[in-house]
Amino acid sequence: MDVALINNFPPGTGVGRYAFSVFRELRKMKNMDCKMLCPYPLNLDGIDKNEKDDIIFLTKSKSFFINRLSTYFYTHLKIPKNFDVYHANQALGIFGKQLHPSVISVYDVIPLKRREKLPKEAGLQSVMMRNIYSHFVKQSIYSIKYADQVICLAKMVQDETVSLAGVDREKTHVINEGLDHNLFKPRDKEKIRKKLGLDADKKIILHVGNERDPRKNIETLLKAYHKVQKDLDNTLLVRIGFKTNEVAKIIDKLNLNVQYFTSISDEMLSWVYNSADVCVLSSLEEGTAWTPVEAMASGCPSVVSNAPGHKDIAGESPIYVDIMDVDGYANAIKRLLTDKKLRDELIPKGTKWSKTYSWDKCAKKIVGVYKKATQ
Repeated sequence: MDVALINNFPPGTGVGRYAFSVFRELRKMKNMDCKMLCPYPLNLDGIDKNEKDDIIFLTKSKSFFINRLSTYFYTHLKIPKNFDVYHANQALGIFGKQLHPSVISVYDVIPLKRREKLPKEAGLQSVMMRNIYSHFVKQSIYSIKYADQVICLAKMVQDETVSLAGVDREKTHVINEGLDHNLFKPRDKEKIRKKLGLDADKKIILHVGNERDPRKNIETLLKAYHKVQKDLDNTLLVRIGFKTNEVAKIIDKLNLNVQYFTSISDEMLSWVYNSADVCVLSSLEEGTAWTPVEAMASGCPSVVSNAPGHKDIAGESPIYVDIMDVDGYANAIKRLLTDKKLRDELIPKGTKWSKTYSWDKCAKKIVGVYKKATQ
């Protein structure tokens, strides 16, 4: 089977990691020829040369705005028509309408629930540009219903894809993403902290997420950590992501002990998970609550907001807290930092749950969807 895997996210992002992981698994399979087609150039740092040989950029333009808009108008004309199936993500849902047989993987349909426009980001400084781009992102997601088959990465995502994007449930399939167990695994915490320049004696709380995104609920996390820092000595909040001016002001006001890591590789991310004593997911909503799964696979217990769908992905081993409950987060974090019996119970439970996810199993199920699309 000849597969065109169409992807517009670099490997360091959530959707990008999904695309590149599926790409690797498909390339291992017999009778499977997979090419990754990228509508515009992506940063491929860390990608093997052999893999790069099967990755094709459809344009060489470096204009952020033009590249993204062209995706919705004429990029499909550059895609060869000799593939057996075309597989894209929800941001490229328009290809589900323009190319057949087509399969679309849906990470989330959160843009359809947004009243506000896209947050300010590199390349989209103009309000007008953000509004235009936001419109086309939503239209692309609405186009998912024209795809031959649709893969949803969680049950909640399936329900919202049907209710909000108007997709026929009969052609949707829930296939959870996989986990690289060679990457996300327990390691020697002392050695890892030394590599990262982190104090061996600190009690480390980890949070991963984009501060520009209000869904990440950063302010609630910081208020909770403020209480933890007051009650327990020698704590450190480690943040993965860029620091915004708004968050910097809160950190200064509350005199919080916070250290940042930005633009890190997946390998370094796995080290940071290993360095942490507790991982916190405070989000108002996520398409897939994936951070705690990676943390638990690395031997780090988690505190997770009880937003819809989170337990479906993260299982029973995290401590769940009401989304906006500052005291709830603080108390859960303190319990995991001080109660050895609880840690000894939850850590192996979380590791066992994480082993239910694998890229091999994910890819095999995806091939089954390809076969349905081509029937």
